[in-house]
Amino acid sequence: MSGKKGKRWSASEKLRIVLAGLDGTIETSELCRREGINPAQYYGWKKRLVAAAGGGVPTSCGRALRAAAPRRRREKNLKVRQPTLPLETGGVVA
Repeated sequence: MSGKKGKRWSASEKLRIVLAGLDGTIETSELCRREGINPAQYYGWKKRLVAAAGGGVPTSCGRALRAAAPRRRREKNLKVRQPTLPLETGGVVA
């Protein structure tokens, strides 16, 4: 190990990067490559920003989560259900 530390990001740089990721015009992985940061670092900054803003989900993310909720419930229900087979009793299908 060289003992060399990475770049120090100012609060305004962190905010700019996180907001760029939240606006949805660029994939998070592409944004992180462009900015030269690890995605884990981006998500840590995002988590701290959301916590500082009151802990709620940002509006754009909240809309996406609410829109996806019915689909996730449907997918979950499809995975849980077992196919029902006709029950044969004495030659009669029940």
